[in-house]
Amino acid sequence: MSASEHQSEIELDPDRVAAWREQDSTLQLIDVREPYEREAGHIEASAHIELIQLPAQAQSVERDRAVVFYCRVGSRSLMAAQAFRASGYEAYSMRGGLVRWAQEGRPLLPEGGYVADHEPLEGRQVSEAECTHPAHLRISSRLTLPLAEIRIRASRSSGPGGQHANVTASRVQASFDVLASSSLSDWQRRRLLARAGPVVAAVAQDERSQARNRELALRRLAERLATALAAPKPRRRTVPGAASRERRLTAKRRISELKRERRPPEGPSDQ
Repeated sequence: MSASEHQSEIELDPDRVAAWREQDSTLQLIDVREPYEREAGHIEASAHIELIQLPAQAQSVERDRAVVFYCRVGSRSLMAAQAFRASGYEAYSMRGGLVRWAQEGRPLLPEGGYVADHEPLEGRQVSEAECTHPAHLRISSRLTLPLAEIRIRASRSSGPGGQHANVTASRVQASFDVLASSSLSDWQRRRLLARAGPVVAAVAQDERSQARNRELALRRLAERLATALAAPKPRRRTVPGAASRERRLTAKRRISELKRERRPPEGPSDQ
């Protein structure tokens, strides 16, 4: 099955992915789940790049070879495929994810491997950007950035979480290279360089979950970019109203009376 047969769609059923792999050894298959999910079970000969690390490791994915992303049920891999397609890659997502792959009787590694549950993001608020286009970050009504242009780095947190914070990379930094971006217009680039510099970054380590901190970092980055791009409000000359003039004169009279009361009493003059 050739790549041209898939070009019109972005999601492929597991049986089509399996058939394509058998016929074309150059097909790239990438697992975008978290490390503990990968250890529980994965597809043989597939690479592993966690979703949050994809922007930073995009150069490891070859542009001249088709790539199929997979996750547990297909939602995270679809985000990855959309982002890479927006950057010019021939990218796909495996529909139904590893759950469907295993349900249809295909093997997992290691022997006895299984599909691990993905930790739910309890209390997570889905941003407007994720609802409208999960592969992009909405900055303003005039600007939407592809996630492929935003670098995400994870490191150990020094914030709350106790022992958990010391052993997991829950701290997330999101950075945007103003000079390298192809999404900015000339005036947007000039304004960002003047107000925010060549690289705009935001950090989050408020939560124990790396996924939640990632969302916070992206949200803060969007706010900083929006603030830097906002046009300054023009200053308009105003004339004091009658009420404000009266308040000013009343305050002056009150201060004058206080000063007069503080003067020492005048004694009888010397004869």
